[in-house]
Amino acid sequence: YGIYTRYNGTAANRVVIRDNLVHDNASHGIYSTGAVWIVDNDVYGQTNTGTYGVIAYNANARVEDNDIHGNYHGIAADSGALVTGNEIYGNSQYGGFVGSGSGSGASFVGNRIYGNSYGIVDAGYGHIVNNVIYANTNVGLSLGWRHNAGDLISNNTIYQPVGDAVRLTNNAQDVRLFNNVLWVAAGYGINADPGGVSGLLSDYNLIFTA
Repeated sequence: YGIYTRYNGTAANRVVIRDNLVHDNASHGIYSTGAVWIVDNDVYGQTNTGTYGVIAYNANARVEDNDIHGNYHGIAADSGALVTGNEIYGNSQYGGFVGSGSGSGASFVGNRIYGNSYGIVDAGYGHIVNNVIYANTNVGLSLGWRHNAGDLISNNTIYQPVGDAVRLTNNAQDVRLFNNVLWVAAGYGINADPGGVSGLLSDYNLIFTA
């Protein structure tokens, strides 16, 4: 790893990882399983299969204002972590990944995510709000597994030159898709597998296909 932290304290006393250049490590760039604030770092070049630029697993984890680019995957967040204000781009597979561990997922709020294969893959309990997700080569936002009433997919702008803006996989449940702008030049605005529409609520979305 480039940087590894594990601290199970409070948000007020969390570890701060700030203003670092983290690159070309054999495994993950920044890996945290505790209370941490990861801010203003440039993280790139973790390119081995399955590696991430940043991993944050904790309700007291905040990943903010970083450049996360040129990795195999960009960032994985779980267990209530907040990912906000980041530039996440040019990663070969996922820009962002929401894990479903502990039934709490993570929040992606106000990020710019572009030039990856998948913009965000939400494997459950993701709260994905106010992001600009564009020019990813496969899917803008892939949604799967379960979601709670407070897990909104809302107020995002998603542009796909090719591929789907939003894709619901066959195990998605209780997705709440509101107030998004979805623009697709070649593909679907919303592509929902019949097995993934259980509990789906979708309203007030603006969808444009060329």
